[in-house]
Amino acid sequence: MAEKGGDPAEVWRNMLGEMEKGFNTFATQAMSTPEFSRVMNQAGGIAAGAQKQFGELMEKYLLGMNLPSRAQLVDMAERLQAIHDLAVDNGATCAAKSADAHAVKAFRSAGKCHGMSANTLRER
Repeated sequence: MAEKGGDPAEVWRNMLGEMEKGFNTFATQAMSTPEFSRVMNQAGGIAAGAQKQFGELMEKYLLGMNLPSRAQLVDMAERLQAIHDLAVDNGATCAAKSADAHAVKAFRSAGKCHGMSANTLRER
């Protein structure tokens, strides 16, 4: 297999390349069989069942430790976001009202400073 005086890295690359080709050929043939499909479907079902059982076990564990589950945390986060959105909307409304009130006060006090009443300012 090895040539005299050849580069050992080149020999290694060639050997790996041939092994890869052989494995790919074998895998392609194996995956084309109905047995392979059946086994993969069974493995997928087993994995899904195991994941579901693990999730249920984890939820029971968290409940026993008096900690929230993932679903409870997601629900809480959604509720907090709704509260935050309401607070931001109300804050913007309150800020606008406050700015309007401040402007009215400033307008009234400006008229008093110049010896004018609110009625005089309205007439102008």
